[in-house]
Amino acid sequence: MYLVRVGSGSWGDVVTLAVAEGKCAVLDFLMGLDRSQDASVGKMMYMLTQRVPSLGPPKHNKEQSRHIEDKIFEFKADQLRVLYFYDKGRVVVCAHGFSKQSDKTPGKEIKRAKDLRKIYLAAKKCAEVHIVDMD
Repeated sequence: MYLVRVGSGSWGDVVTLAVAEGKCAVLDFLMGLDRSQDASVGKMMYMLTQRVPSLGPPKHNKEQSRHIEDKIFEFKADQLRVLYFYDKGRVVVCAHGFSKQSDKTPGKEIKRAKDLRKIYLAAKKCAEVHIVDMD
């Protein structure tokens, strides 16, 4: 399994799950959005590359980040969402992103993040996790 490090700072690291080396689902999702969402994409990229690595996730600002269930959290930028979980050593692992269409986070998106977390933990246990830096 590959991870793309999108941010590193005094608080810790932000990585995203990748389907292959250099192929990041979260970044591909964000960069593939319509130009009308550039402001939201900018907010999310700032969160992932600057804010979280320097200061950590905004735990007390439910407009930017919140706990969903179990060990799954979400970053928020307008209608954009990136689901994530924590790993040891102040590492935030971003599972995937989506555009939210309703008030409630869809169950299928939560399940997907939980499944990706299980896959990640299994790969880590077998020492099959490779981190590459974002270009």
